[in-house]
Formats: sequence, structure tokens, C-alpha cells
Amino acid sequence: MTRSGRETEDEINLALKQAWDDLEAVYPVAPARPEVWNTLVRERRKTVRRKLWRELILFWAVALPVVTGLMLLGRGLSGIPVAFWAFQVLSAGIGIPVLFSEIRGARRKEPDAYE
Repeated sequence: MTRSGRETEDEINLALKQAWDDLEAVYPVAPARPEVWNTLVRERRKTVRRKLWRELILFWAVALPVVTGLMLLGRGLSGIPVAFWAFQVLSAGIGIPVLFSEIRGARRKEPDAYE
């Protein structure tokens, strides 16, 4: 007595349906409220933004020395006055922290603007 594939498949489907019904009876399923989803989305956006900013800072931390090194190798310090390079380093040293503080300040103001 061999069973056909269709009979075996029907028995498996019936057993799975019974097990699924038992699970639903033990653990009731209720969808989450929209506030929960909004919180999850906000947290995920925050983590993604942090990750992107870290990657951007890492990119600039690597790119600036490489570009500066190539410029120094190409021209050397003899062709361009040292005062020019000092001004460039000073402006970057002041400009980058100011840029980050402005971005953080804008982020703090965003939720108030929409509420």
C-alpha cells in the first residue's frame, strides 16, 4: 500500500494548519499601534543618519590628507608660501567644527517646526 503524493501533501497541509491554529490560540496576534511604528521609524532614521555621518567624517579624514599630500608632492612648499598653507589649515580647523555645530543645531530645531 503506497500512498500517492497528493494524499501525503494533503495530510501535511492539514497538520500544518492544525499546528498554526494551535499557535494562534496560545499566542494571540495583535497589530502594533501606529505610535509604535512611528517610534521604530524615527529610531531607525536616527541610527542611519549617525552611520552616514560617521562614514562621511571618515571619508574626509582620509581624503584631506591624501589630497594635501598629493598637492605638496606636486608643487612642493617652495612654490607656494607657507602662510597660504597655514591659512588653509586654520580655516579648515575652524570651519569644520562650525559646520558640525550648525548641522546639530538644525537637527534640534526640526521637530519643533513640524509639531
